[in-house]
Amino acid sequence: MKKTVKAGVLAIVLFGLLAVSGYHICREWKVLEGFSWQTGLRYDHGALSAEQIDTFQKQGQSVELTAWKREENQTISGVRAHWPGQSQTAAVLTIYGPMELVIPGPVKYGGYTFQKDEEGCVISAGLARELFGTDWAVGNVVRKGSRELVVRGVLDLEEPVLACFQTDREESMPWVEIRARDQTPAAWPEQIAAGLGLFGEAYRFQGRFWRSVARLLISLPFWAVIFALGHRFLGGCRQRGTPGRLLFGRILMLLGTALGIYCSISLPPDFLPSRWSDFGFWGRKLQELAEWMRIRRNFPKIYWEGEVLRCVGSIGGRVLMVLAGLALGERLFKNVCRCENP
Repeated sequence: MKKTVKAGVLAIVLFGLLAVSGYHICREWKVLEGFSWQTGLRYDHGALSAEQIDTFQKQGQSVELTAWKREENQTISGVRAHWPGQSQTAAVLTIYGPMELVIPGPVKYGGYTFQKDEEGCVISAGLARELFGTDWAVGNVVRKGSRELVVRGVLDLEEPVLACFQTDREESMPWVEIRARDQTPAAWPEQIAAGLGLFGEAYRFQGRFWRSVARLLISLPFWAVIFALGHRFLGGCRQRGTPGRLLFGRILMLLGTALGIYCSISLPPDFLPSRWSDFGFWGRKLQELAEWMRIRRNFPKIYWEGEVLRCVGSIGGRVLMVLAGLALGERLFKNVCRCENP
């Protein structure tokens, strides 16, 4: 009896842990969904200018575009009325388009500077503390070279960063973020890049691919339960010596597995072979992924990419906790059964 009560208490605790993990998985999935229709393109040299973006947007395309560049170790000074301001080196992001496509929230204070705001900027909380001694810096003035900028928002980010509007409409910026405003065909990144005249990109980061990875991770606990139940069912069929039931159980498990794969995996078209007989596809794809990872090291940190990978990593960790909890629950169930049926 004591063993049964102990197992019941542990089961309640286990259920609570699984519920908390499920809540966090759902929350991270919701964040990841916001990036599912965004793609980042990275070039070694200038690829897109503000003039090109405006021309493309006038065609009525249902996408959002942001072109940007990054300058390292720029001196930023806080402008004070009665005494010299502090100075700090920071990364400066010059952006044309919605800033949230480059640096996704949350914004700690204020908001993103609006489009074509030549006198505004946003800074990170880390830079605000260095320049003004506090996170609250909205309305203060900073100087970058000969240009003075009013702080419109403070980002919840520790790295010293300043982001401002691109005023030179002719300068081409090397990095491009593309996000669909609604669901568009699967090949939309390629179509839009071709429409903009962007070819031969060195690196591409697709939110849709990582959403598919997270979706596959989330499905693992459900298929673990299905396999456990199927294993028990087949074990019972073998004990009864009924070939018909055994065959039916195997067919049921195969159908369940096929349905699970179909519902769980949703990869971009370029991650699937064009014909089933292309047996070398996956080998070439693995080599291509390895090359992408090598090239990735040549580019600076991409903030929305970091957020996507953080979400996927968090989901993966929570899924491992759920799987461990299911394994522990199975062991507890066996112990209870052994206790009640010696």
